[in-house]
Amino acid sequence: VYEEKHEQPKWTVHIAAPELITGNLARIDSFIPDPKVKTGTAVTADYWNSGFDRGHLVPSADMRWNVDALRATYYYSNISPQLADFNRGRWAELEDWTRRYVYYSKRRLFIATGPVLRDGLPTMQKPDRKNEVSIPELFWKVIADLDGDDSKAIAFVMSNAKLDLPVISYAVPVDSVEKLTGIDFFPALGDAVEERIERM
Repeated sequence: VYEEKHEQPKWTVHIAAPELITGNLARIDSFIPDPKVKTGTAVTADYWNSGFDRGHLVPSADMRWNVDALRATYYYSNISPQLADFNRGRWAELEDWTRRYVYYSKRRLFIATGPVLRDGLPTMQKPDRKNEVSIPELFWKVIADLDGDDSKAIAFVMSNAKLDLPVISYAVPVDSVEKLTGIDFFPALGDAVEERIERM
């Protein structure tokens, strides 16, 4: 879901499927506007010399098994500004952790990801930039294994900054991310299962 006001995704959802285990397509690094966003997305000039990485919310490495899916991760509708120390540090470790989980379990993970967007965030606006892209202070990720014998979920909230603690230090219950974002993550599950996994 694209948030025009902040020129980035409000949230993304994808399935990290076992196909990623054997996916070997290379990164393509061809960031482009998303043609399906009628109001227009951010563009390359918005990020150029901004001091921020173009942070994928659906990681390209999760889609290296299919060229169309891989290309779609480079749409600006999947990109948020992230500090390099964050994007290439603990956030990258968290993304890698989800892939390792799929590798060892051979099961799908359902993953929702997004920035915490609010009024008053600083922006990357400069005279040569087309769009006013907000700079999030926090990012969240909700991860669920619904295919195992015992459904389970975990969530993470991380500051858009250089983080020194281990990734697991940023784990929180899904319930807390629902309160932070106003998103109901698992409405299709039975109430008992939803309540149990969201408070883990």
